[in-house]
Parts: sequence; C-alpha cells; structure tokens
Amino acid sequence: MTWRHGFSQLSEVGLHWVSQGEGPLLLLLHGFPDFWYVWRKQLPALASHYRVVAPDLRGYNQSDKPSGRRFYRLNRLARDVVELIEDLGERDAYVCGHDWGGAVAWATAGLYPQRLRKLAVLNCPHPGAMVRGLLGNPSQLRRSWYIFWFQLPWLPEWMIRRHLAGWFRAAYGGHIDALDAQRGMEALMRPGVLKAALSYYRAGPTPLPQADVSALMLFGADDPYLLPSTAGLSKHYTRAQLEFRLVEGCGHWIQLDRPDLVNRELRDWFS
Repeated sequence: MTWRHGFSQLSEVGLHWVSQGEGPLLLLLHGFPDFWYVWRKQLPALASHYRVVAPDLRGYNQSDKPSGRRFYRLNRLARDVVELIEDLGERDAYVCGHDWGGAVAWATAGLYPQRLRKLAVLNCPHPGAMVRGLLGNPSQLRRSWYIFWFQLPWLPEWMIRRHLAGWFRAAYGGHIDALDAQRGMEALMRPGVLKAALSYYRAGPTPLPQADVSALMLFGADDPYLLPSTAGLSKHYTRAQLEFRLVEGCGHWIQLDRPDLVNRELRDWFS
C-alpha cells in the first residue's frame, strides 16, 4: 500500500492524516468509534482519480485531543475541515463523511459551502434531521438509546474499557475481522481518545444553516442505529440538490459492507 502519513497544524488542533493518489482533493471523514483506517477500502480505489486524504478527526487516534466538550461542537469541527483544506494547499475539496464524519461534513456544507465542491454522506442524517427524528419518532428514539447513555459522566468510559472486545464486536456487528478490530481497539484506547470521542455526543446540538452544496446520501437499509426515514428528513435542511439512495443488504458501515458499490457511487458522483 502507498499510503502517506502527514500532520497538519491548524489554529486550534493538529490533525494526523493519511493520503494516497494525485488530483483534486477528496477528504474522507470517519465517525465513531473509528479512525482514518475505516476508509482502507476507499483510499486505493479512489486514488486513481483524486488526492484522497483521510484525517483522524480531532480527539481521535494520533490527532490532538483538547479537553472539554465545547471543543467538539460542530462549528469547531467544520472549521477544522476548512483549515485542513487550506493547509493542504487547496481552496476547496470534495468531502465524504460517515457517521459523525457525516455530521461534520453537513456542518461544513452549511457554514462554509464555498469550500466544498460536492458532498457525499454515508449513513448520517443532517444533524437537524437527526434531532427532528429523535423528537418525532419513537422508533428512532429507541435505536438511539446509547446517545443518552453517553451523556452520563465516567460510566460509559468505564464500561467500554471493562468490556472492550465485546463492546467493539457488538458495535460493528461482525463487519470487521479480528486484525482490523484489534487495530480499532488500539486506536480507541490511546490516552484521551475515548473521552474525546464521547465528547462529540456530549457537546450538544449546534444550530446550523441549511446546507448549500449538492449532496449524495448513501444509506444502508439495515442500519441498526438510524432509520431511513430519519435520513430522509435531511431534504428539509438543504437548499441544493440532494440525491438519496437506499442500499439494501448492508448496515451502518456501508463502506465496509459494500465497498465496490460505495467506491463506484463516489467516483460517479464526484466526477
């Protein structure tokens, strides 16, 4: 593999990233409890067309981990994306996000639409749609019970550490092999990472303007955490084109379940 590791010092944090390929800049933003490695099946497939950069978001793996939930609000995370684009020598970029990385991508599309050429989101409703789904649909509320559990101080961290292997297997639902699971657990157990990762949930909702960037949403129909109907509410939070494609037979980690489909869709969309 020809991954290149790098580090960008931004105004508030330093971000570690991995890059492959040449061409227009394409950022891949991971979610919880991942790190850049969740894009291992996309990096080589997209590198023939793009300069693909997969950062560890702030708080994760080898990136900086500021202490305090206010440092993990979506407006700060979106600013990281813009500053990373600039540090990589570009004015704008294609952006794809999954899970919390999708929320960060949505926030960037609302706050800094001129910095995104096009947007793709995997299994993540717009944050406004997520709030609307939680408030209006008991089924979504039941699926999202863990969000409220994560609000408790210290207990979620203690429980995850105590039952790490079992919790990790349950979270991924068998989507990764033993070696990749070990890599993920090692990244999550780096000092300060778990508390920082949970701070994404504890930071609270951030009011965002409507996204004004053409967006593709790919959504695994069997996602155990998010309902397709909740994702569909994202149409109320964008002023630009939104294409929603439901993918049968896969769950929350669509980029691992159906990598060939995801890679093809991203190439077609961004081209």
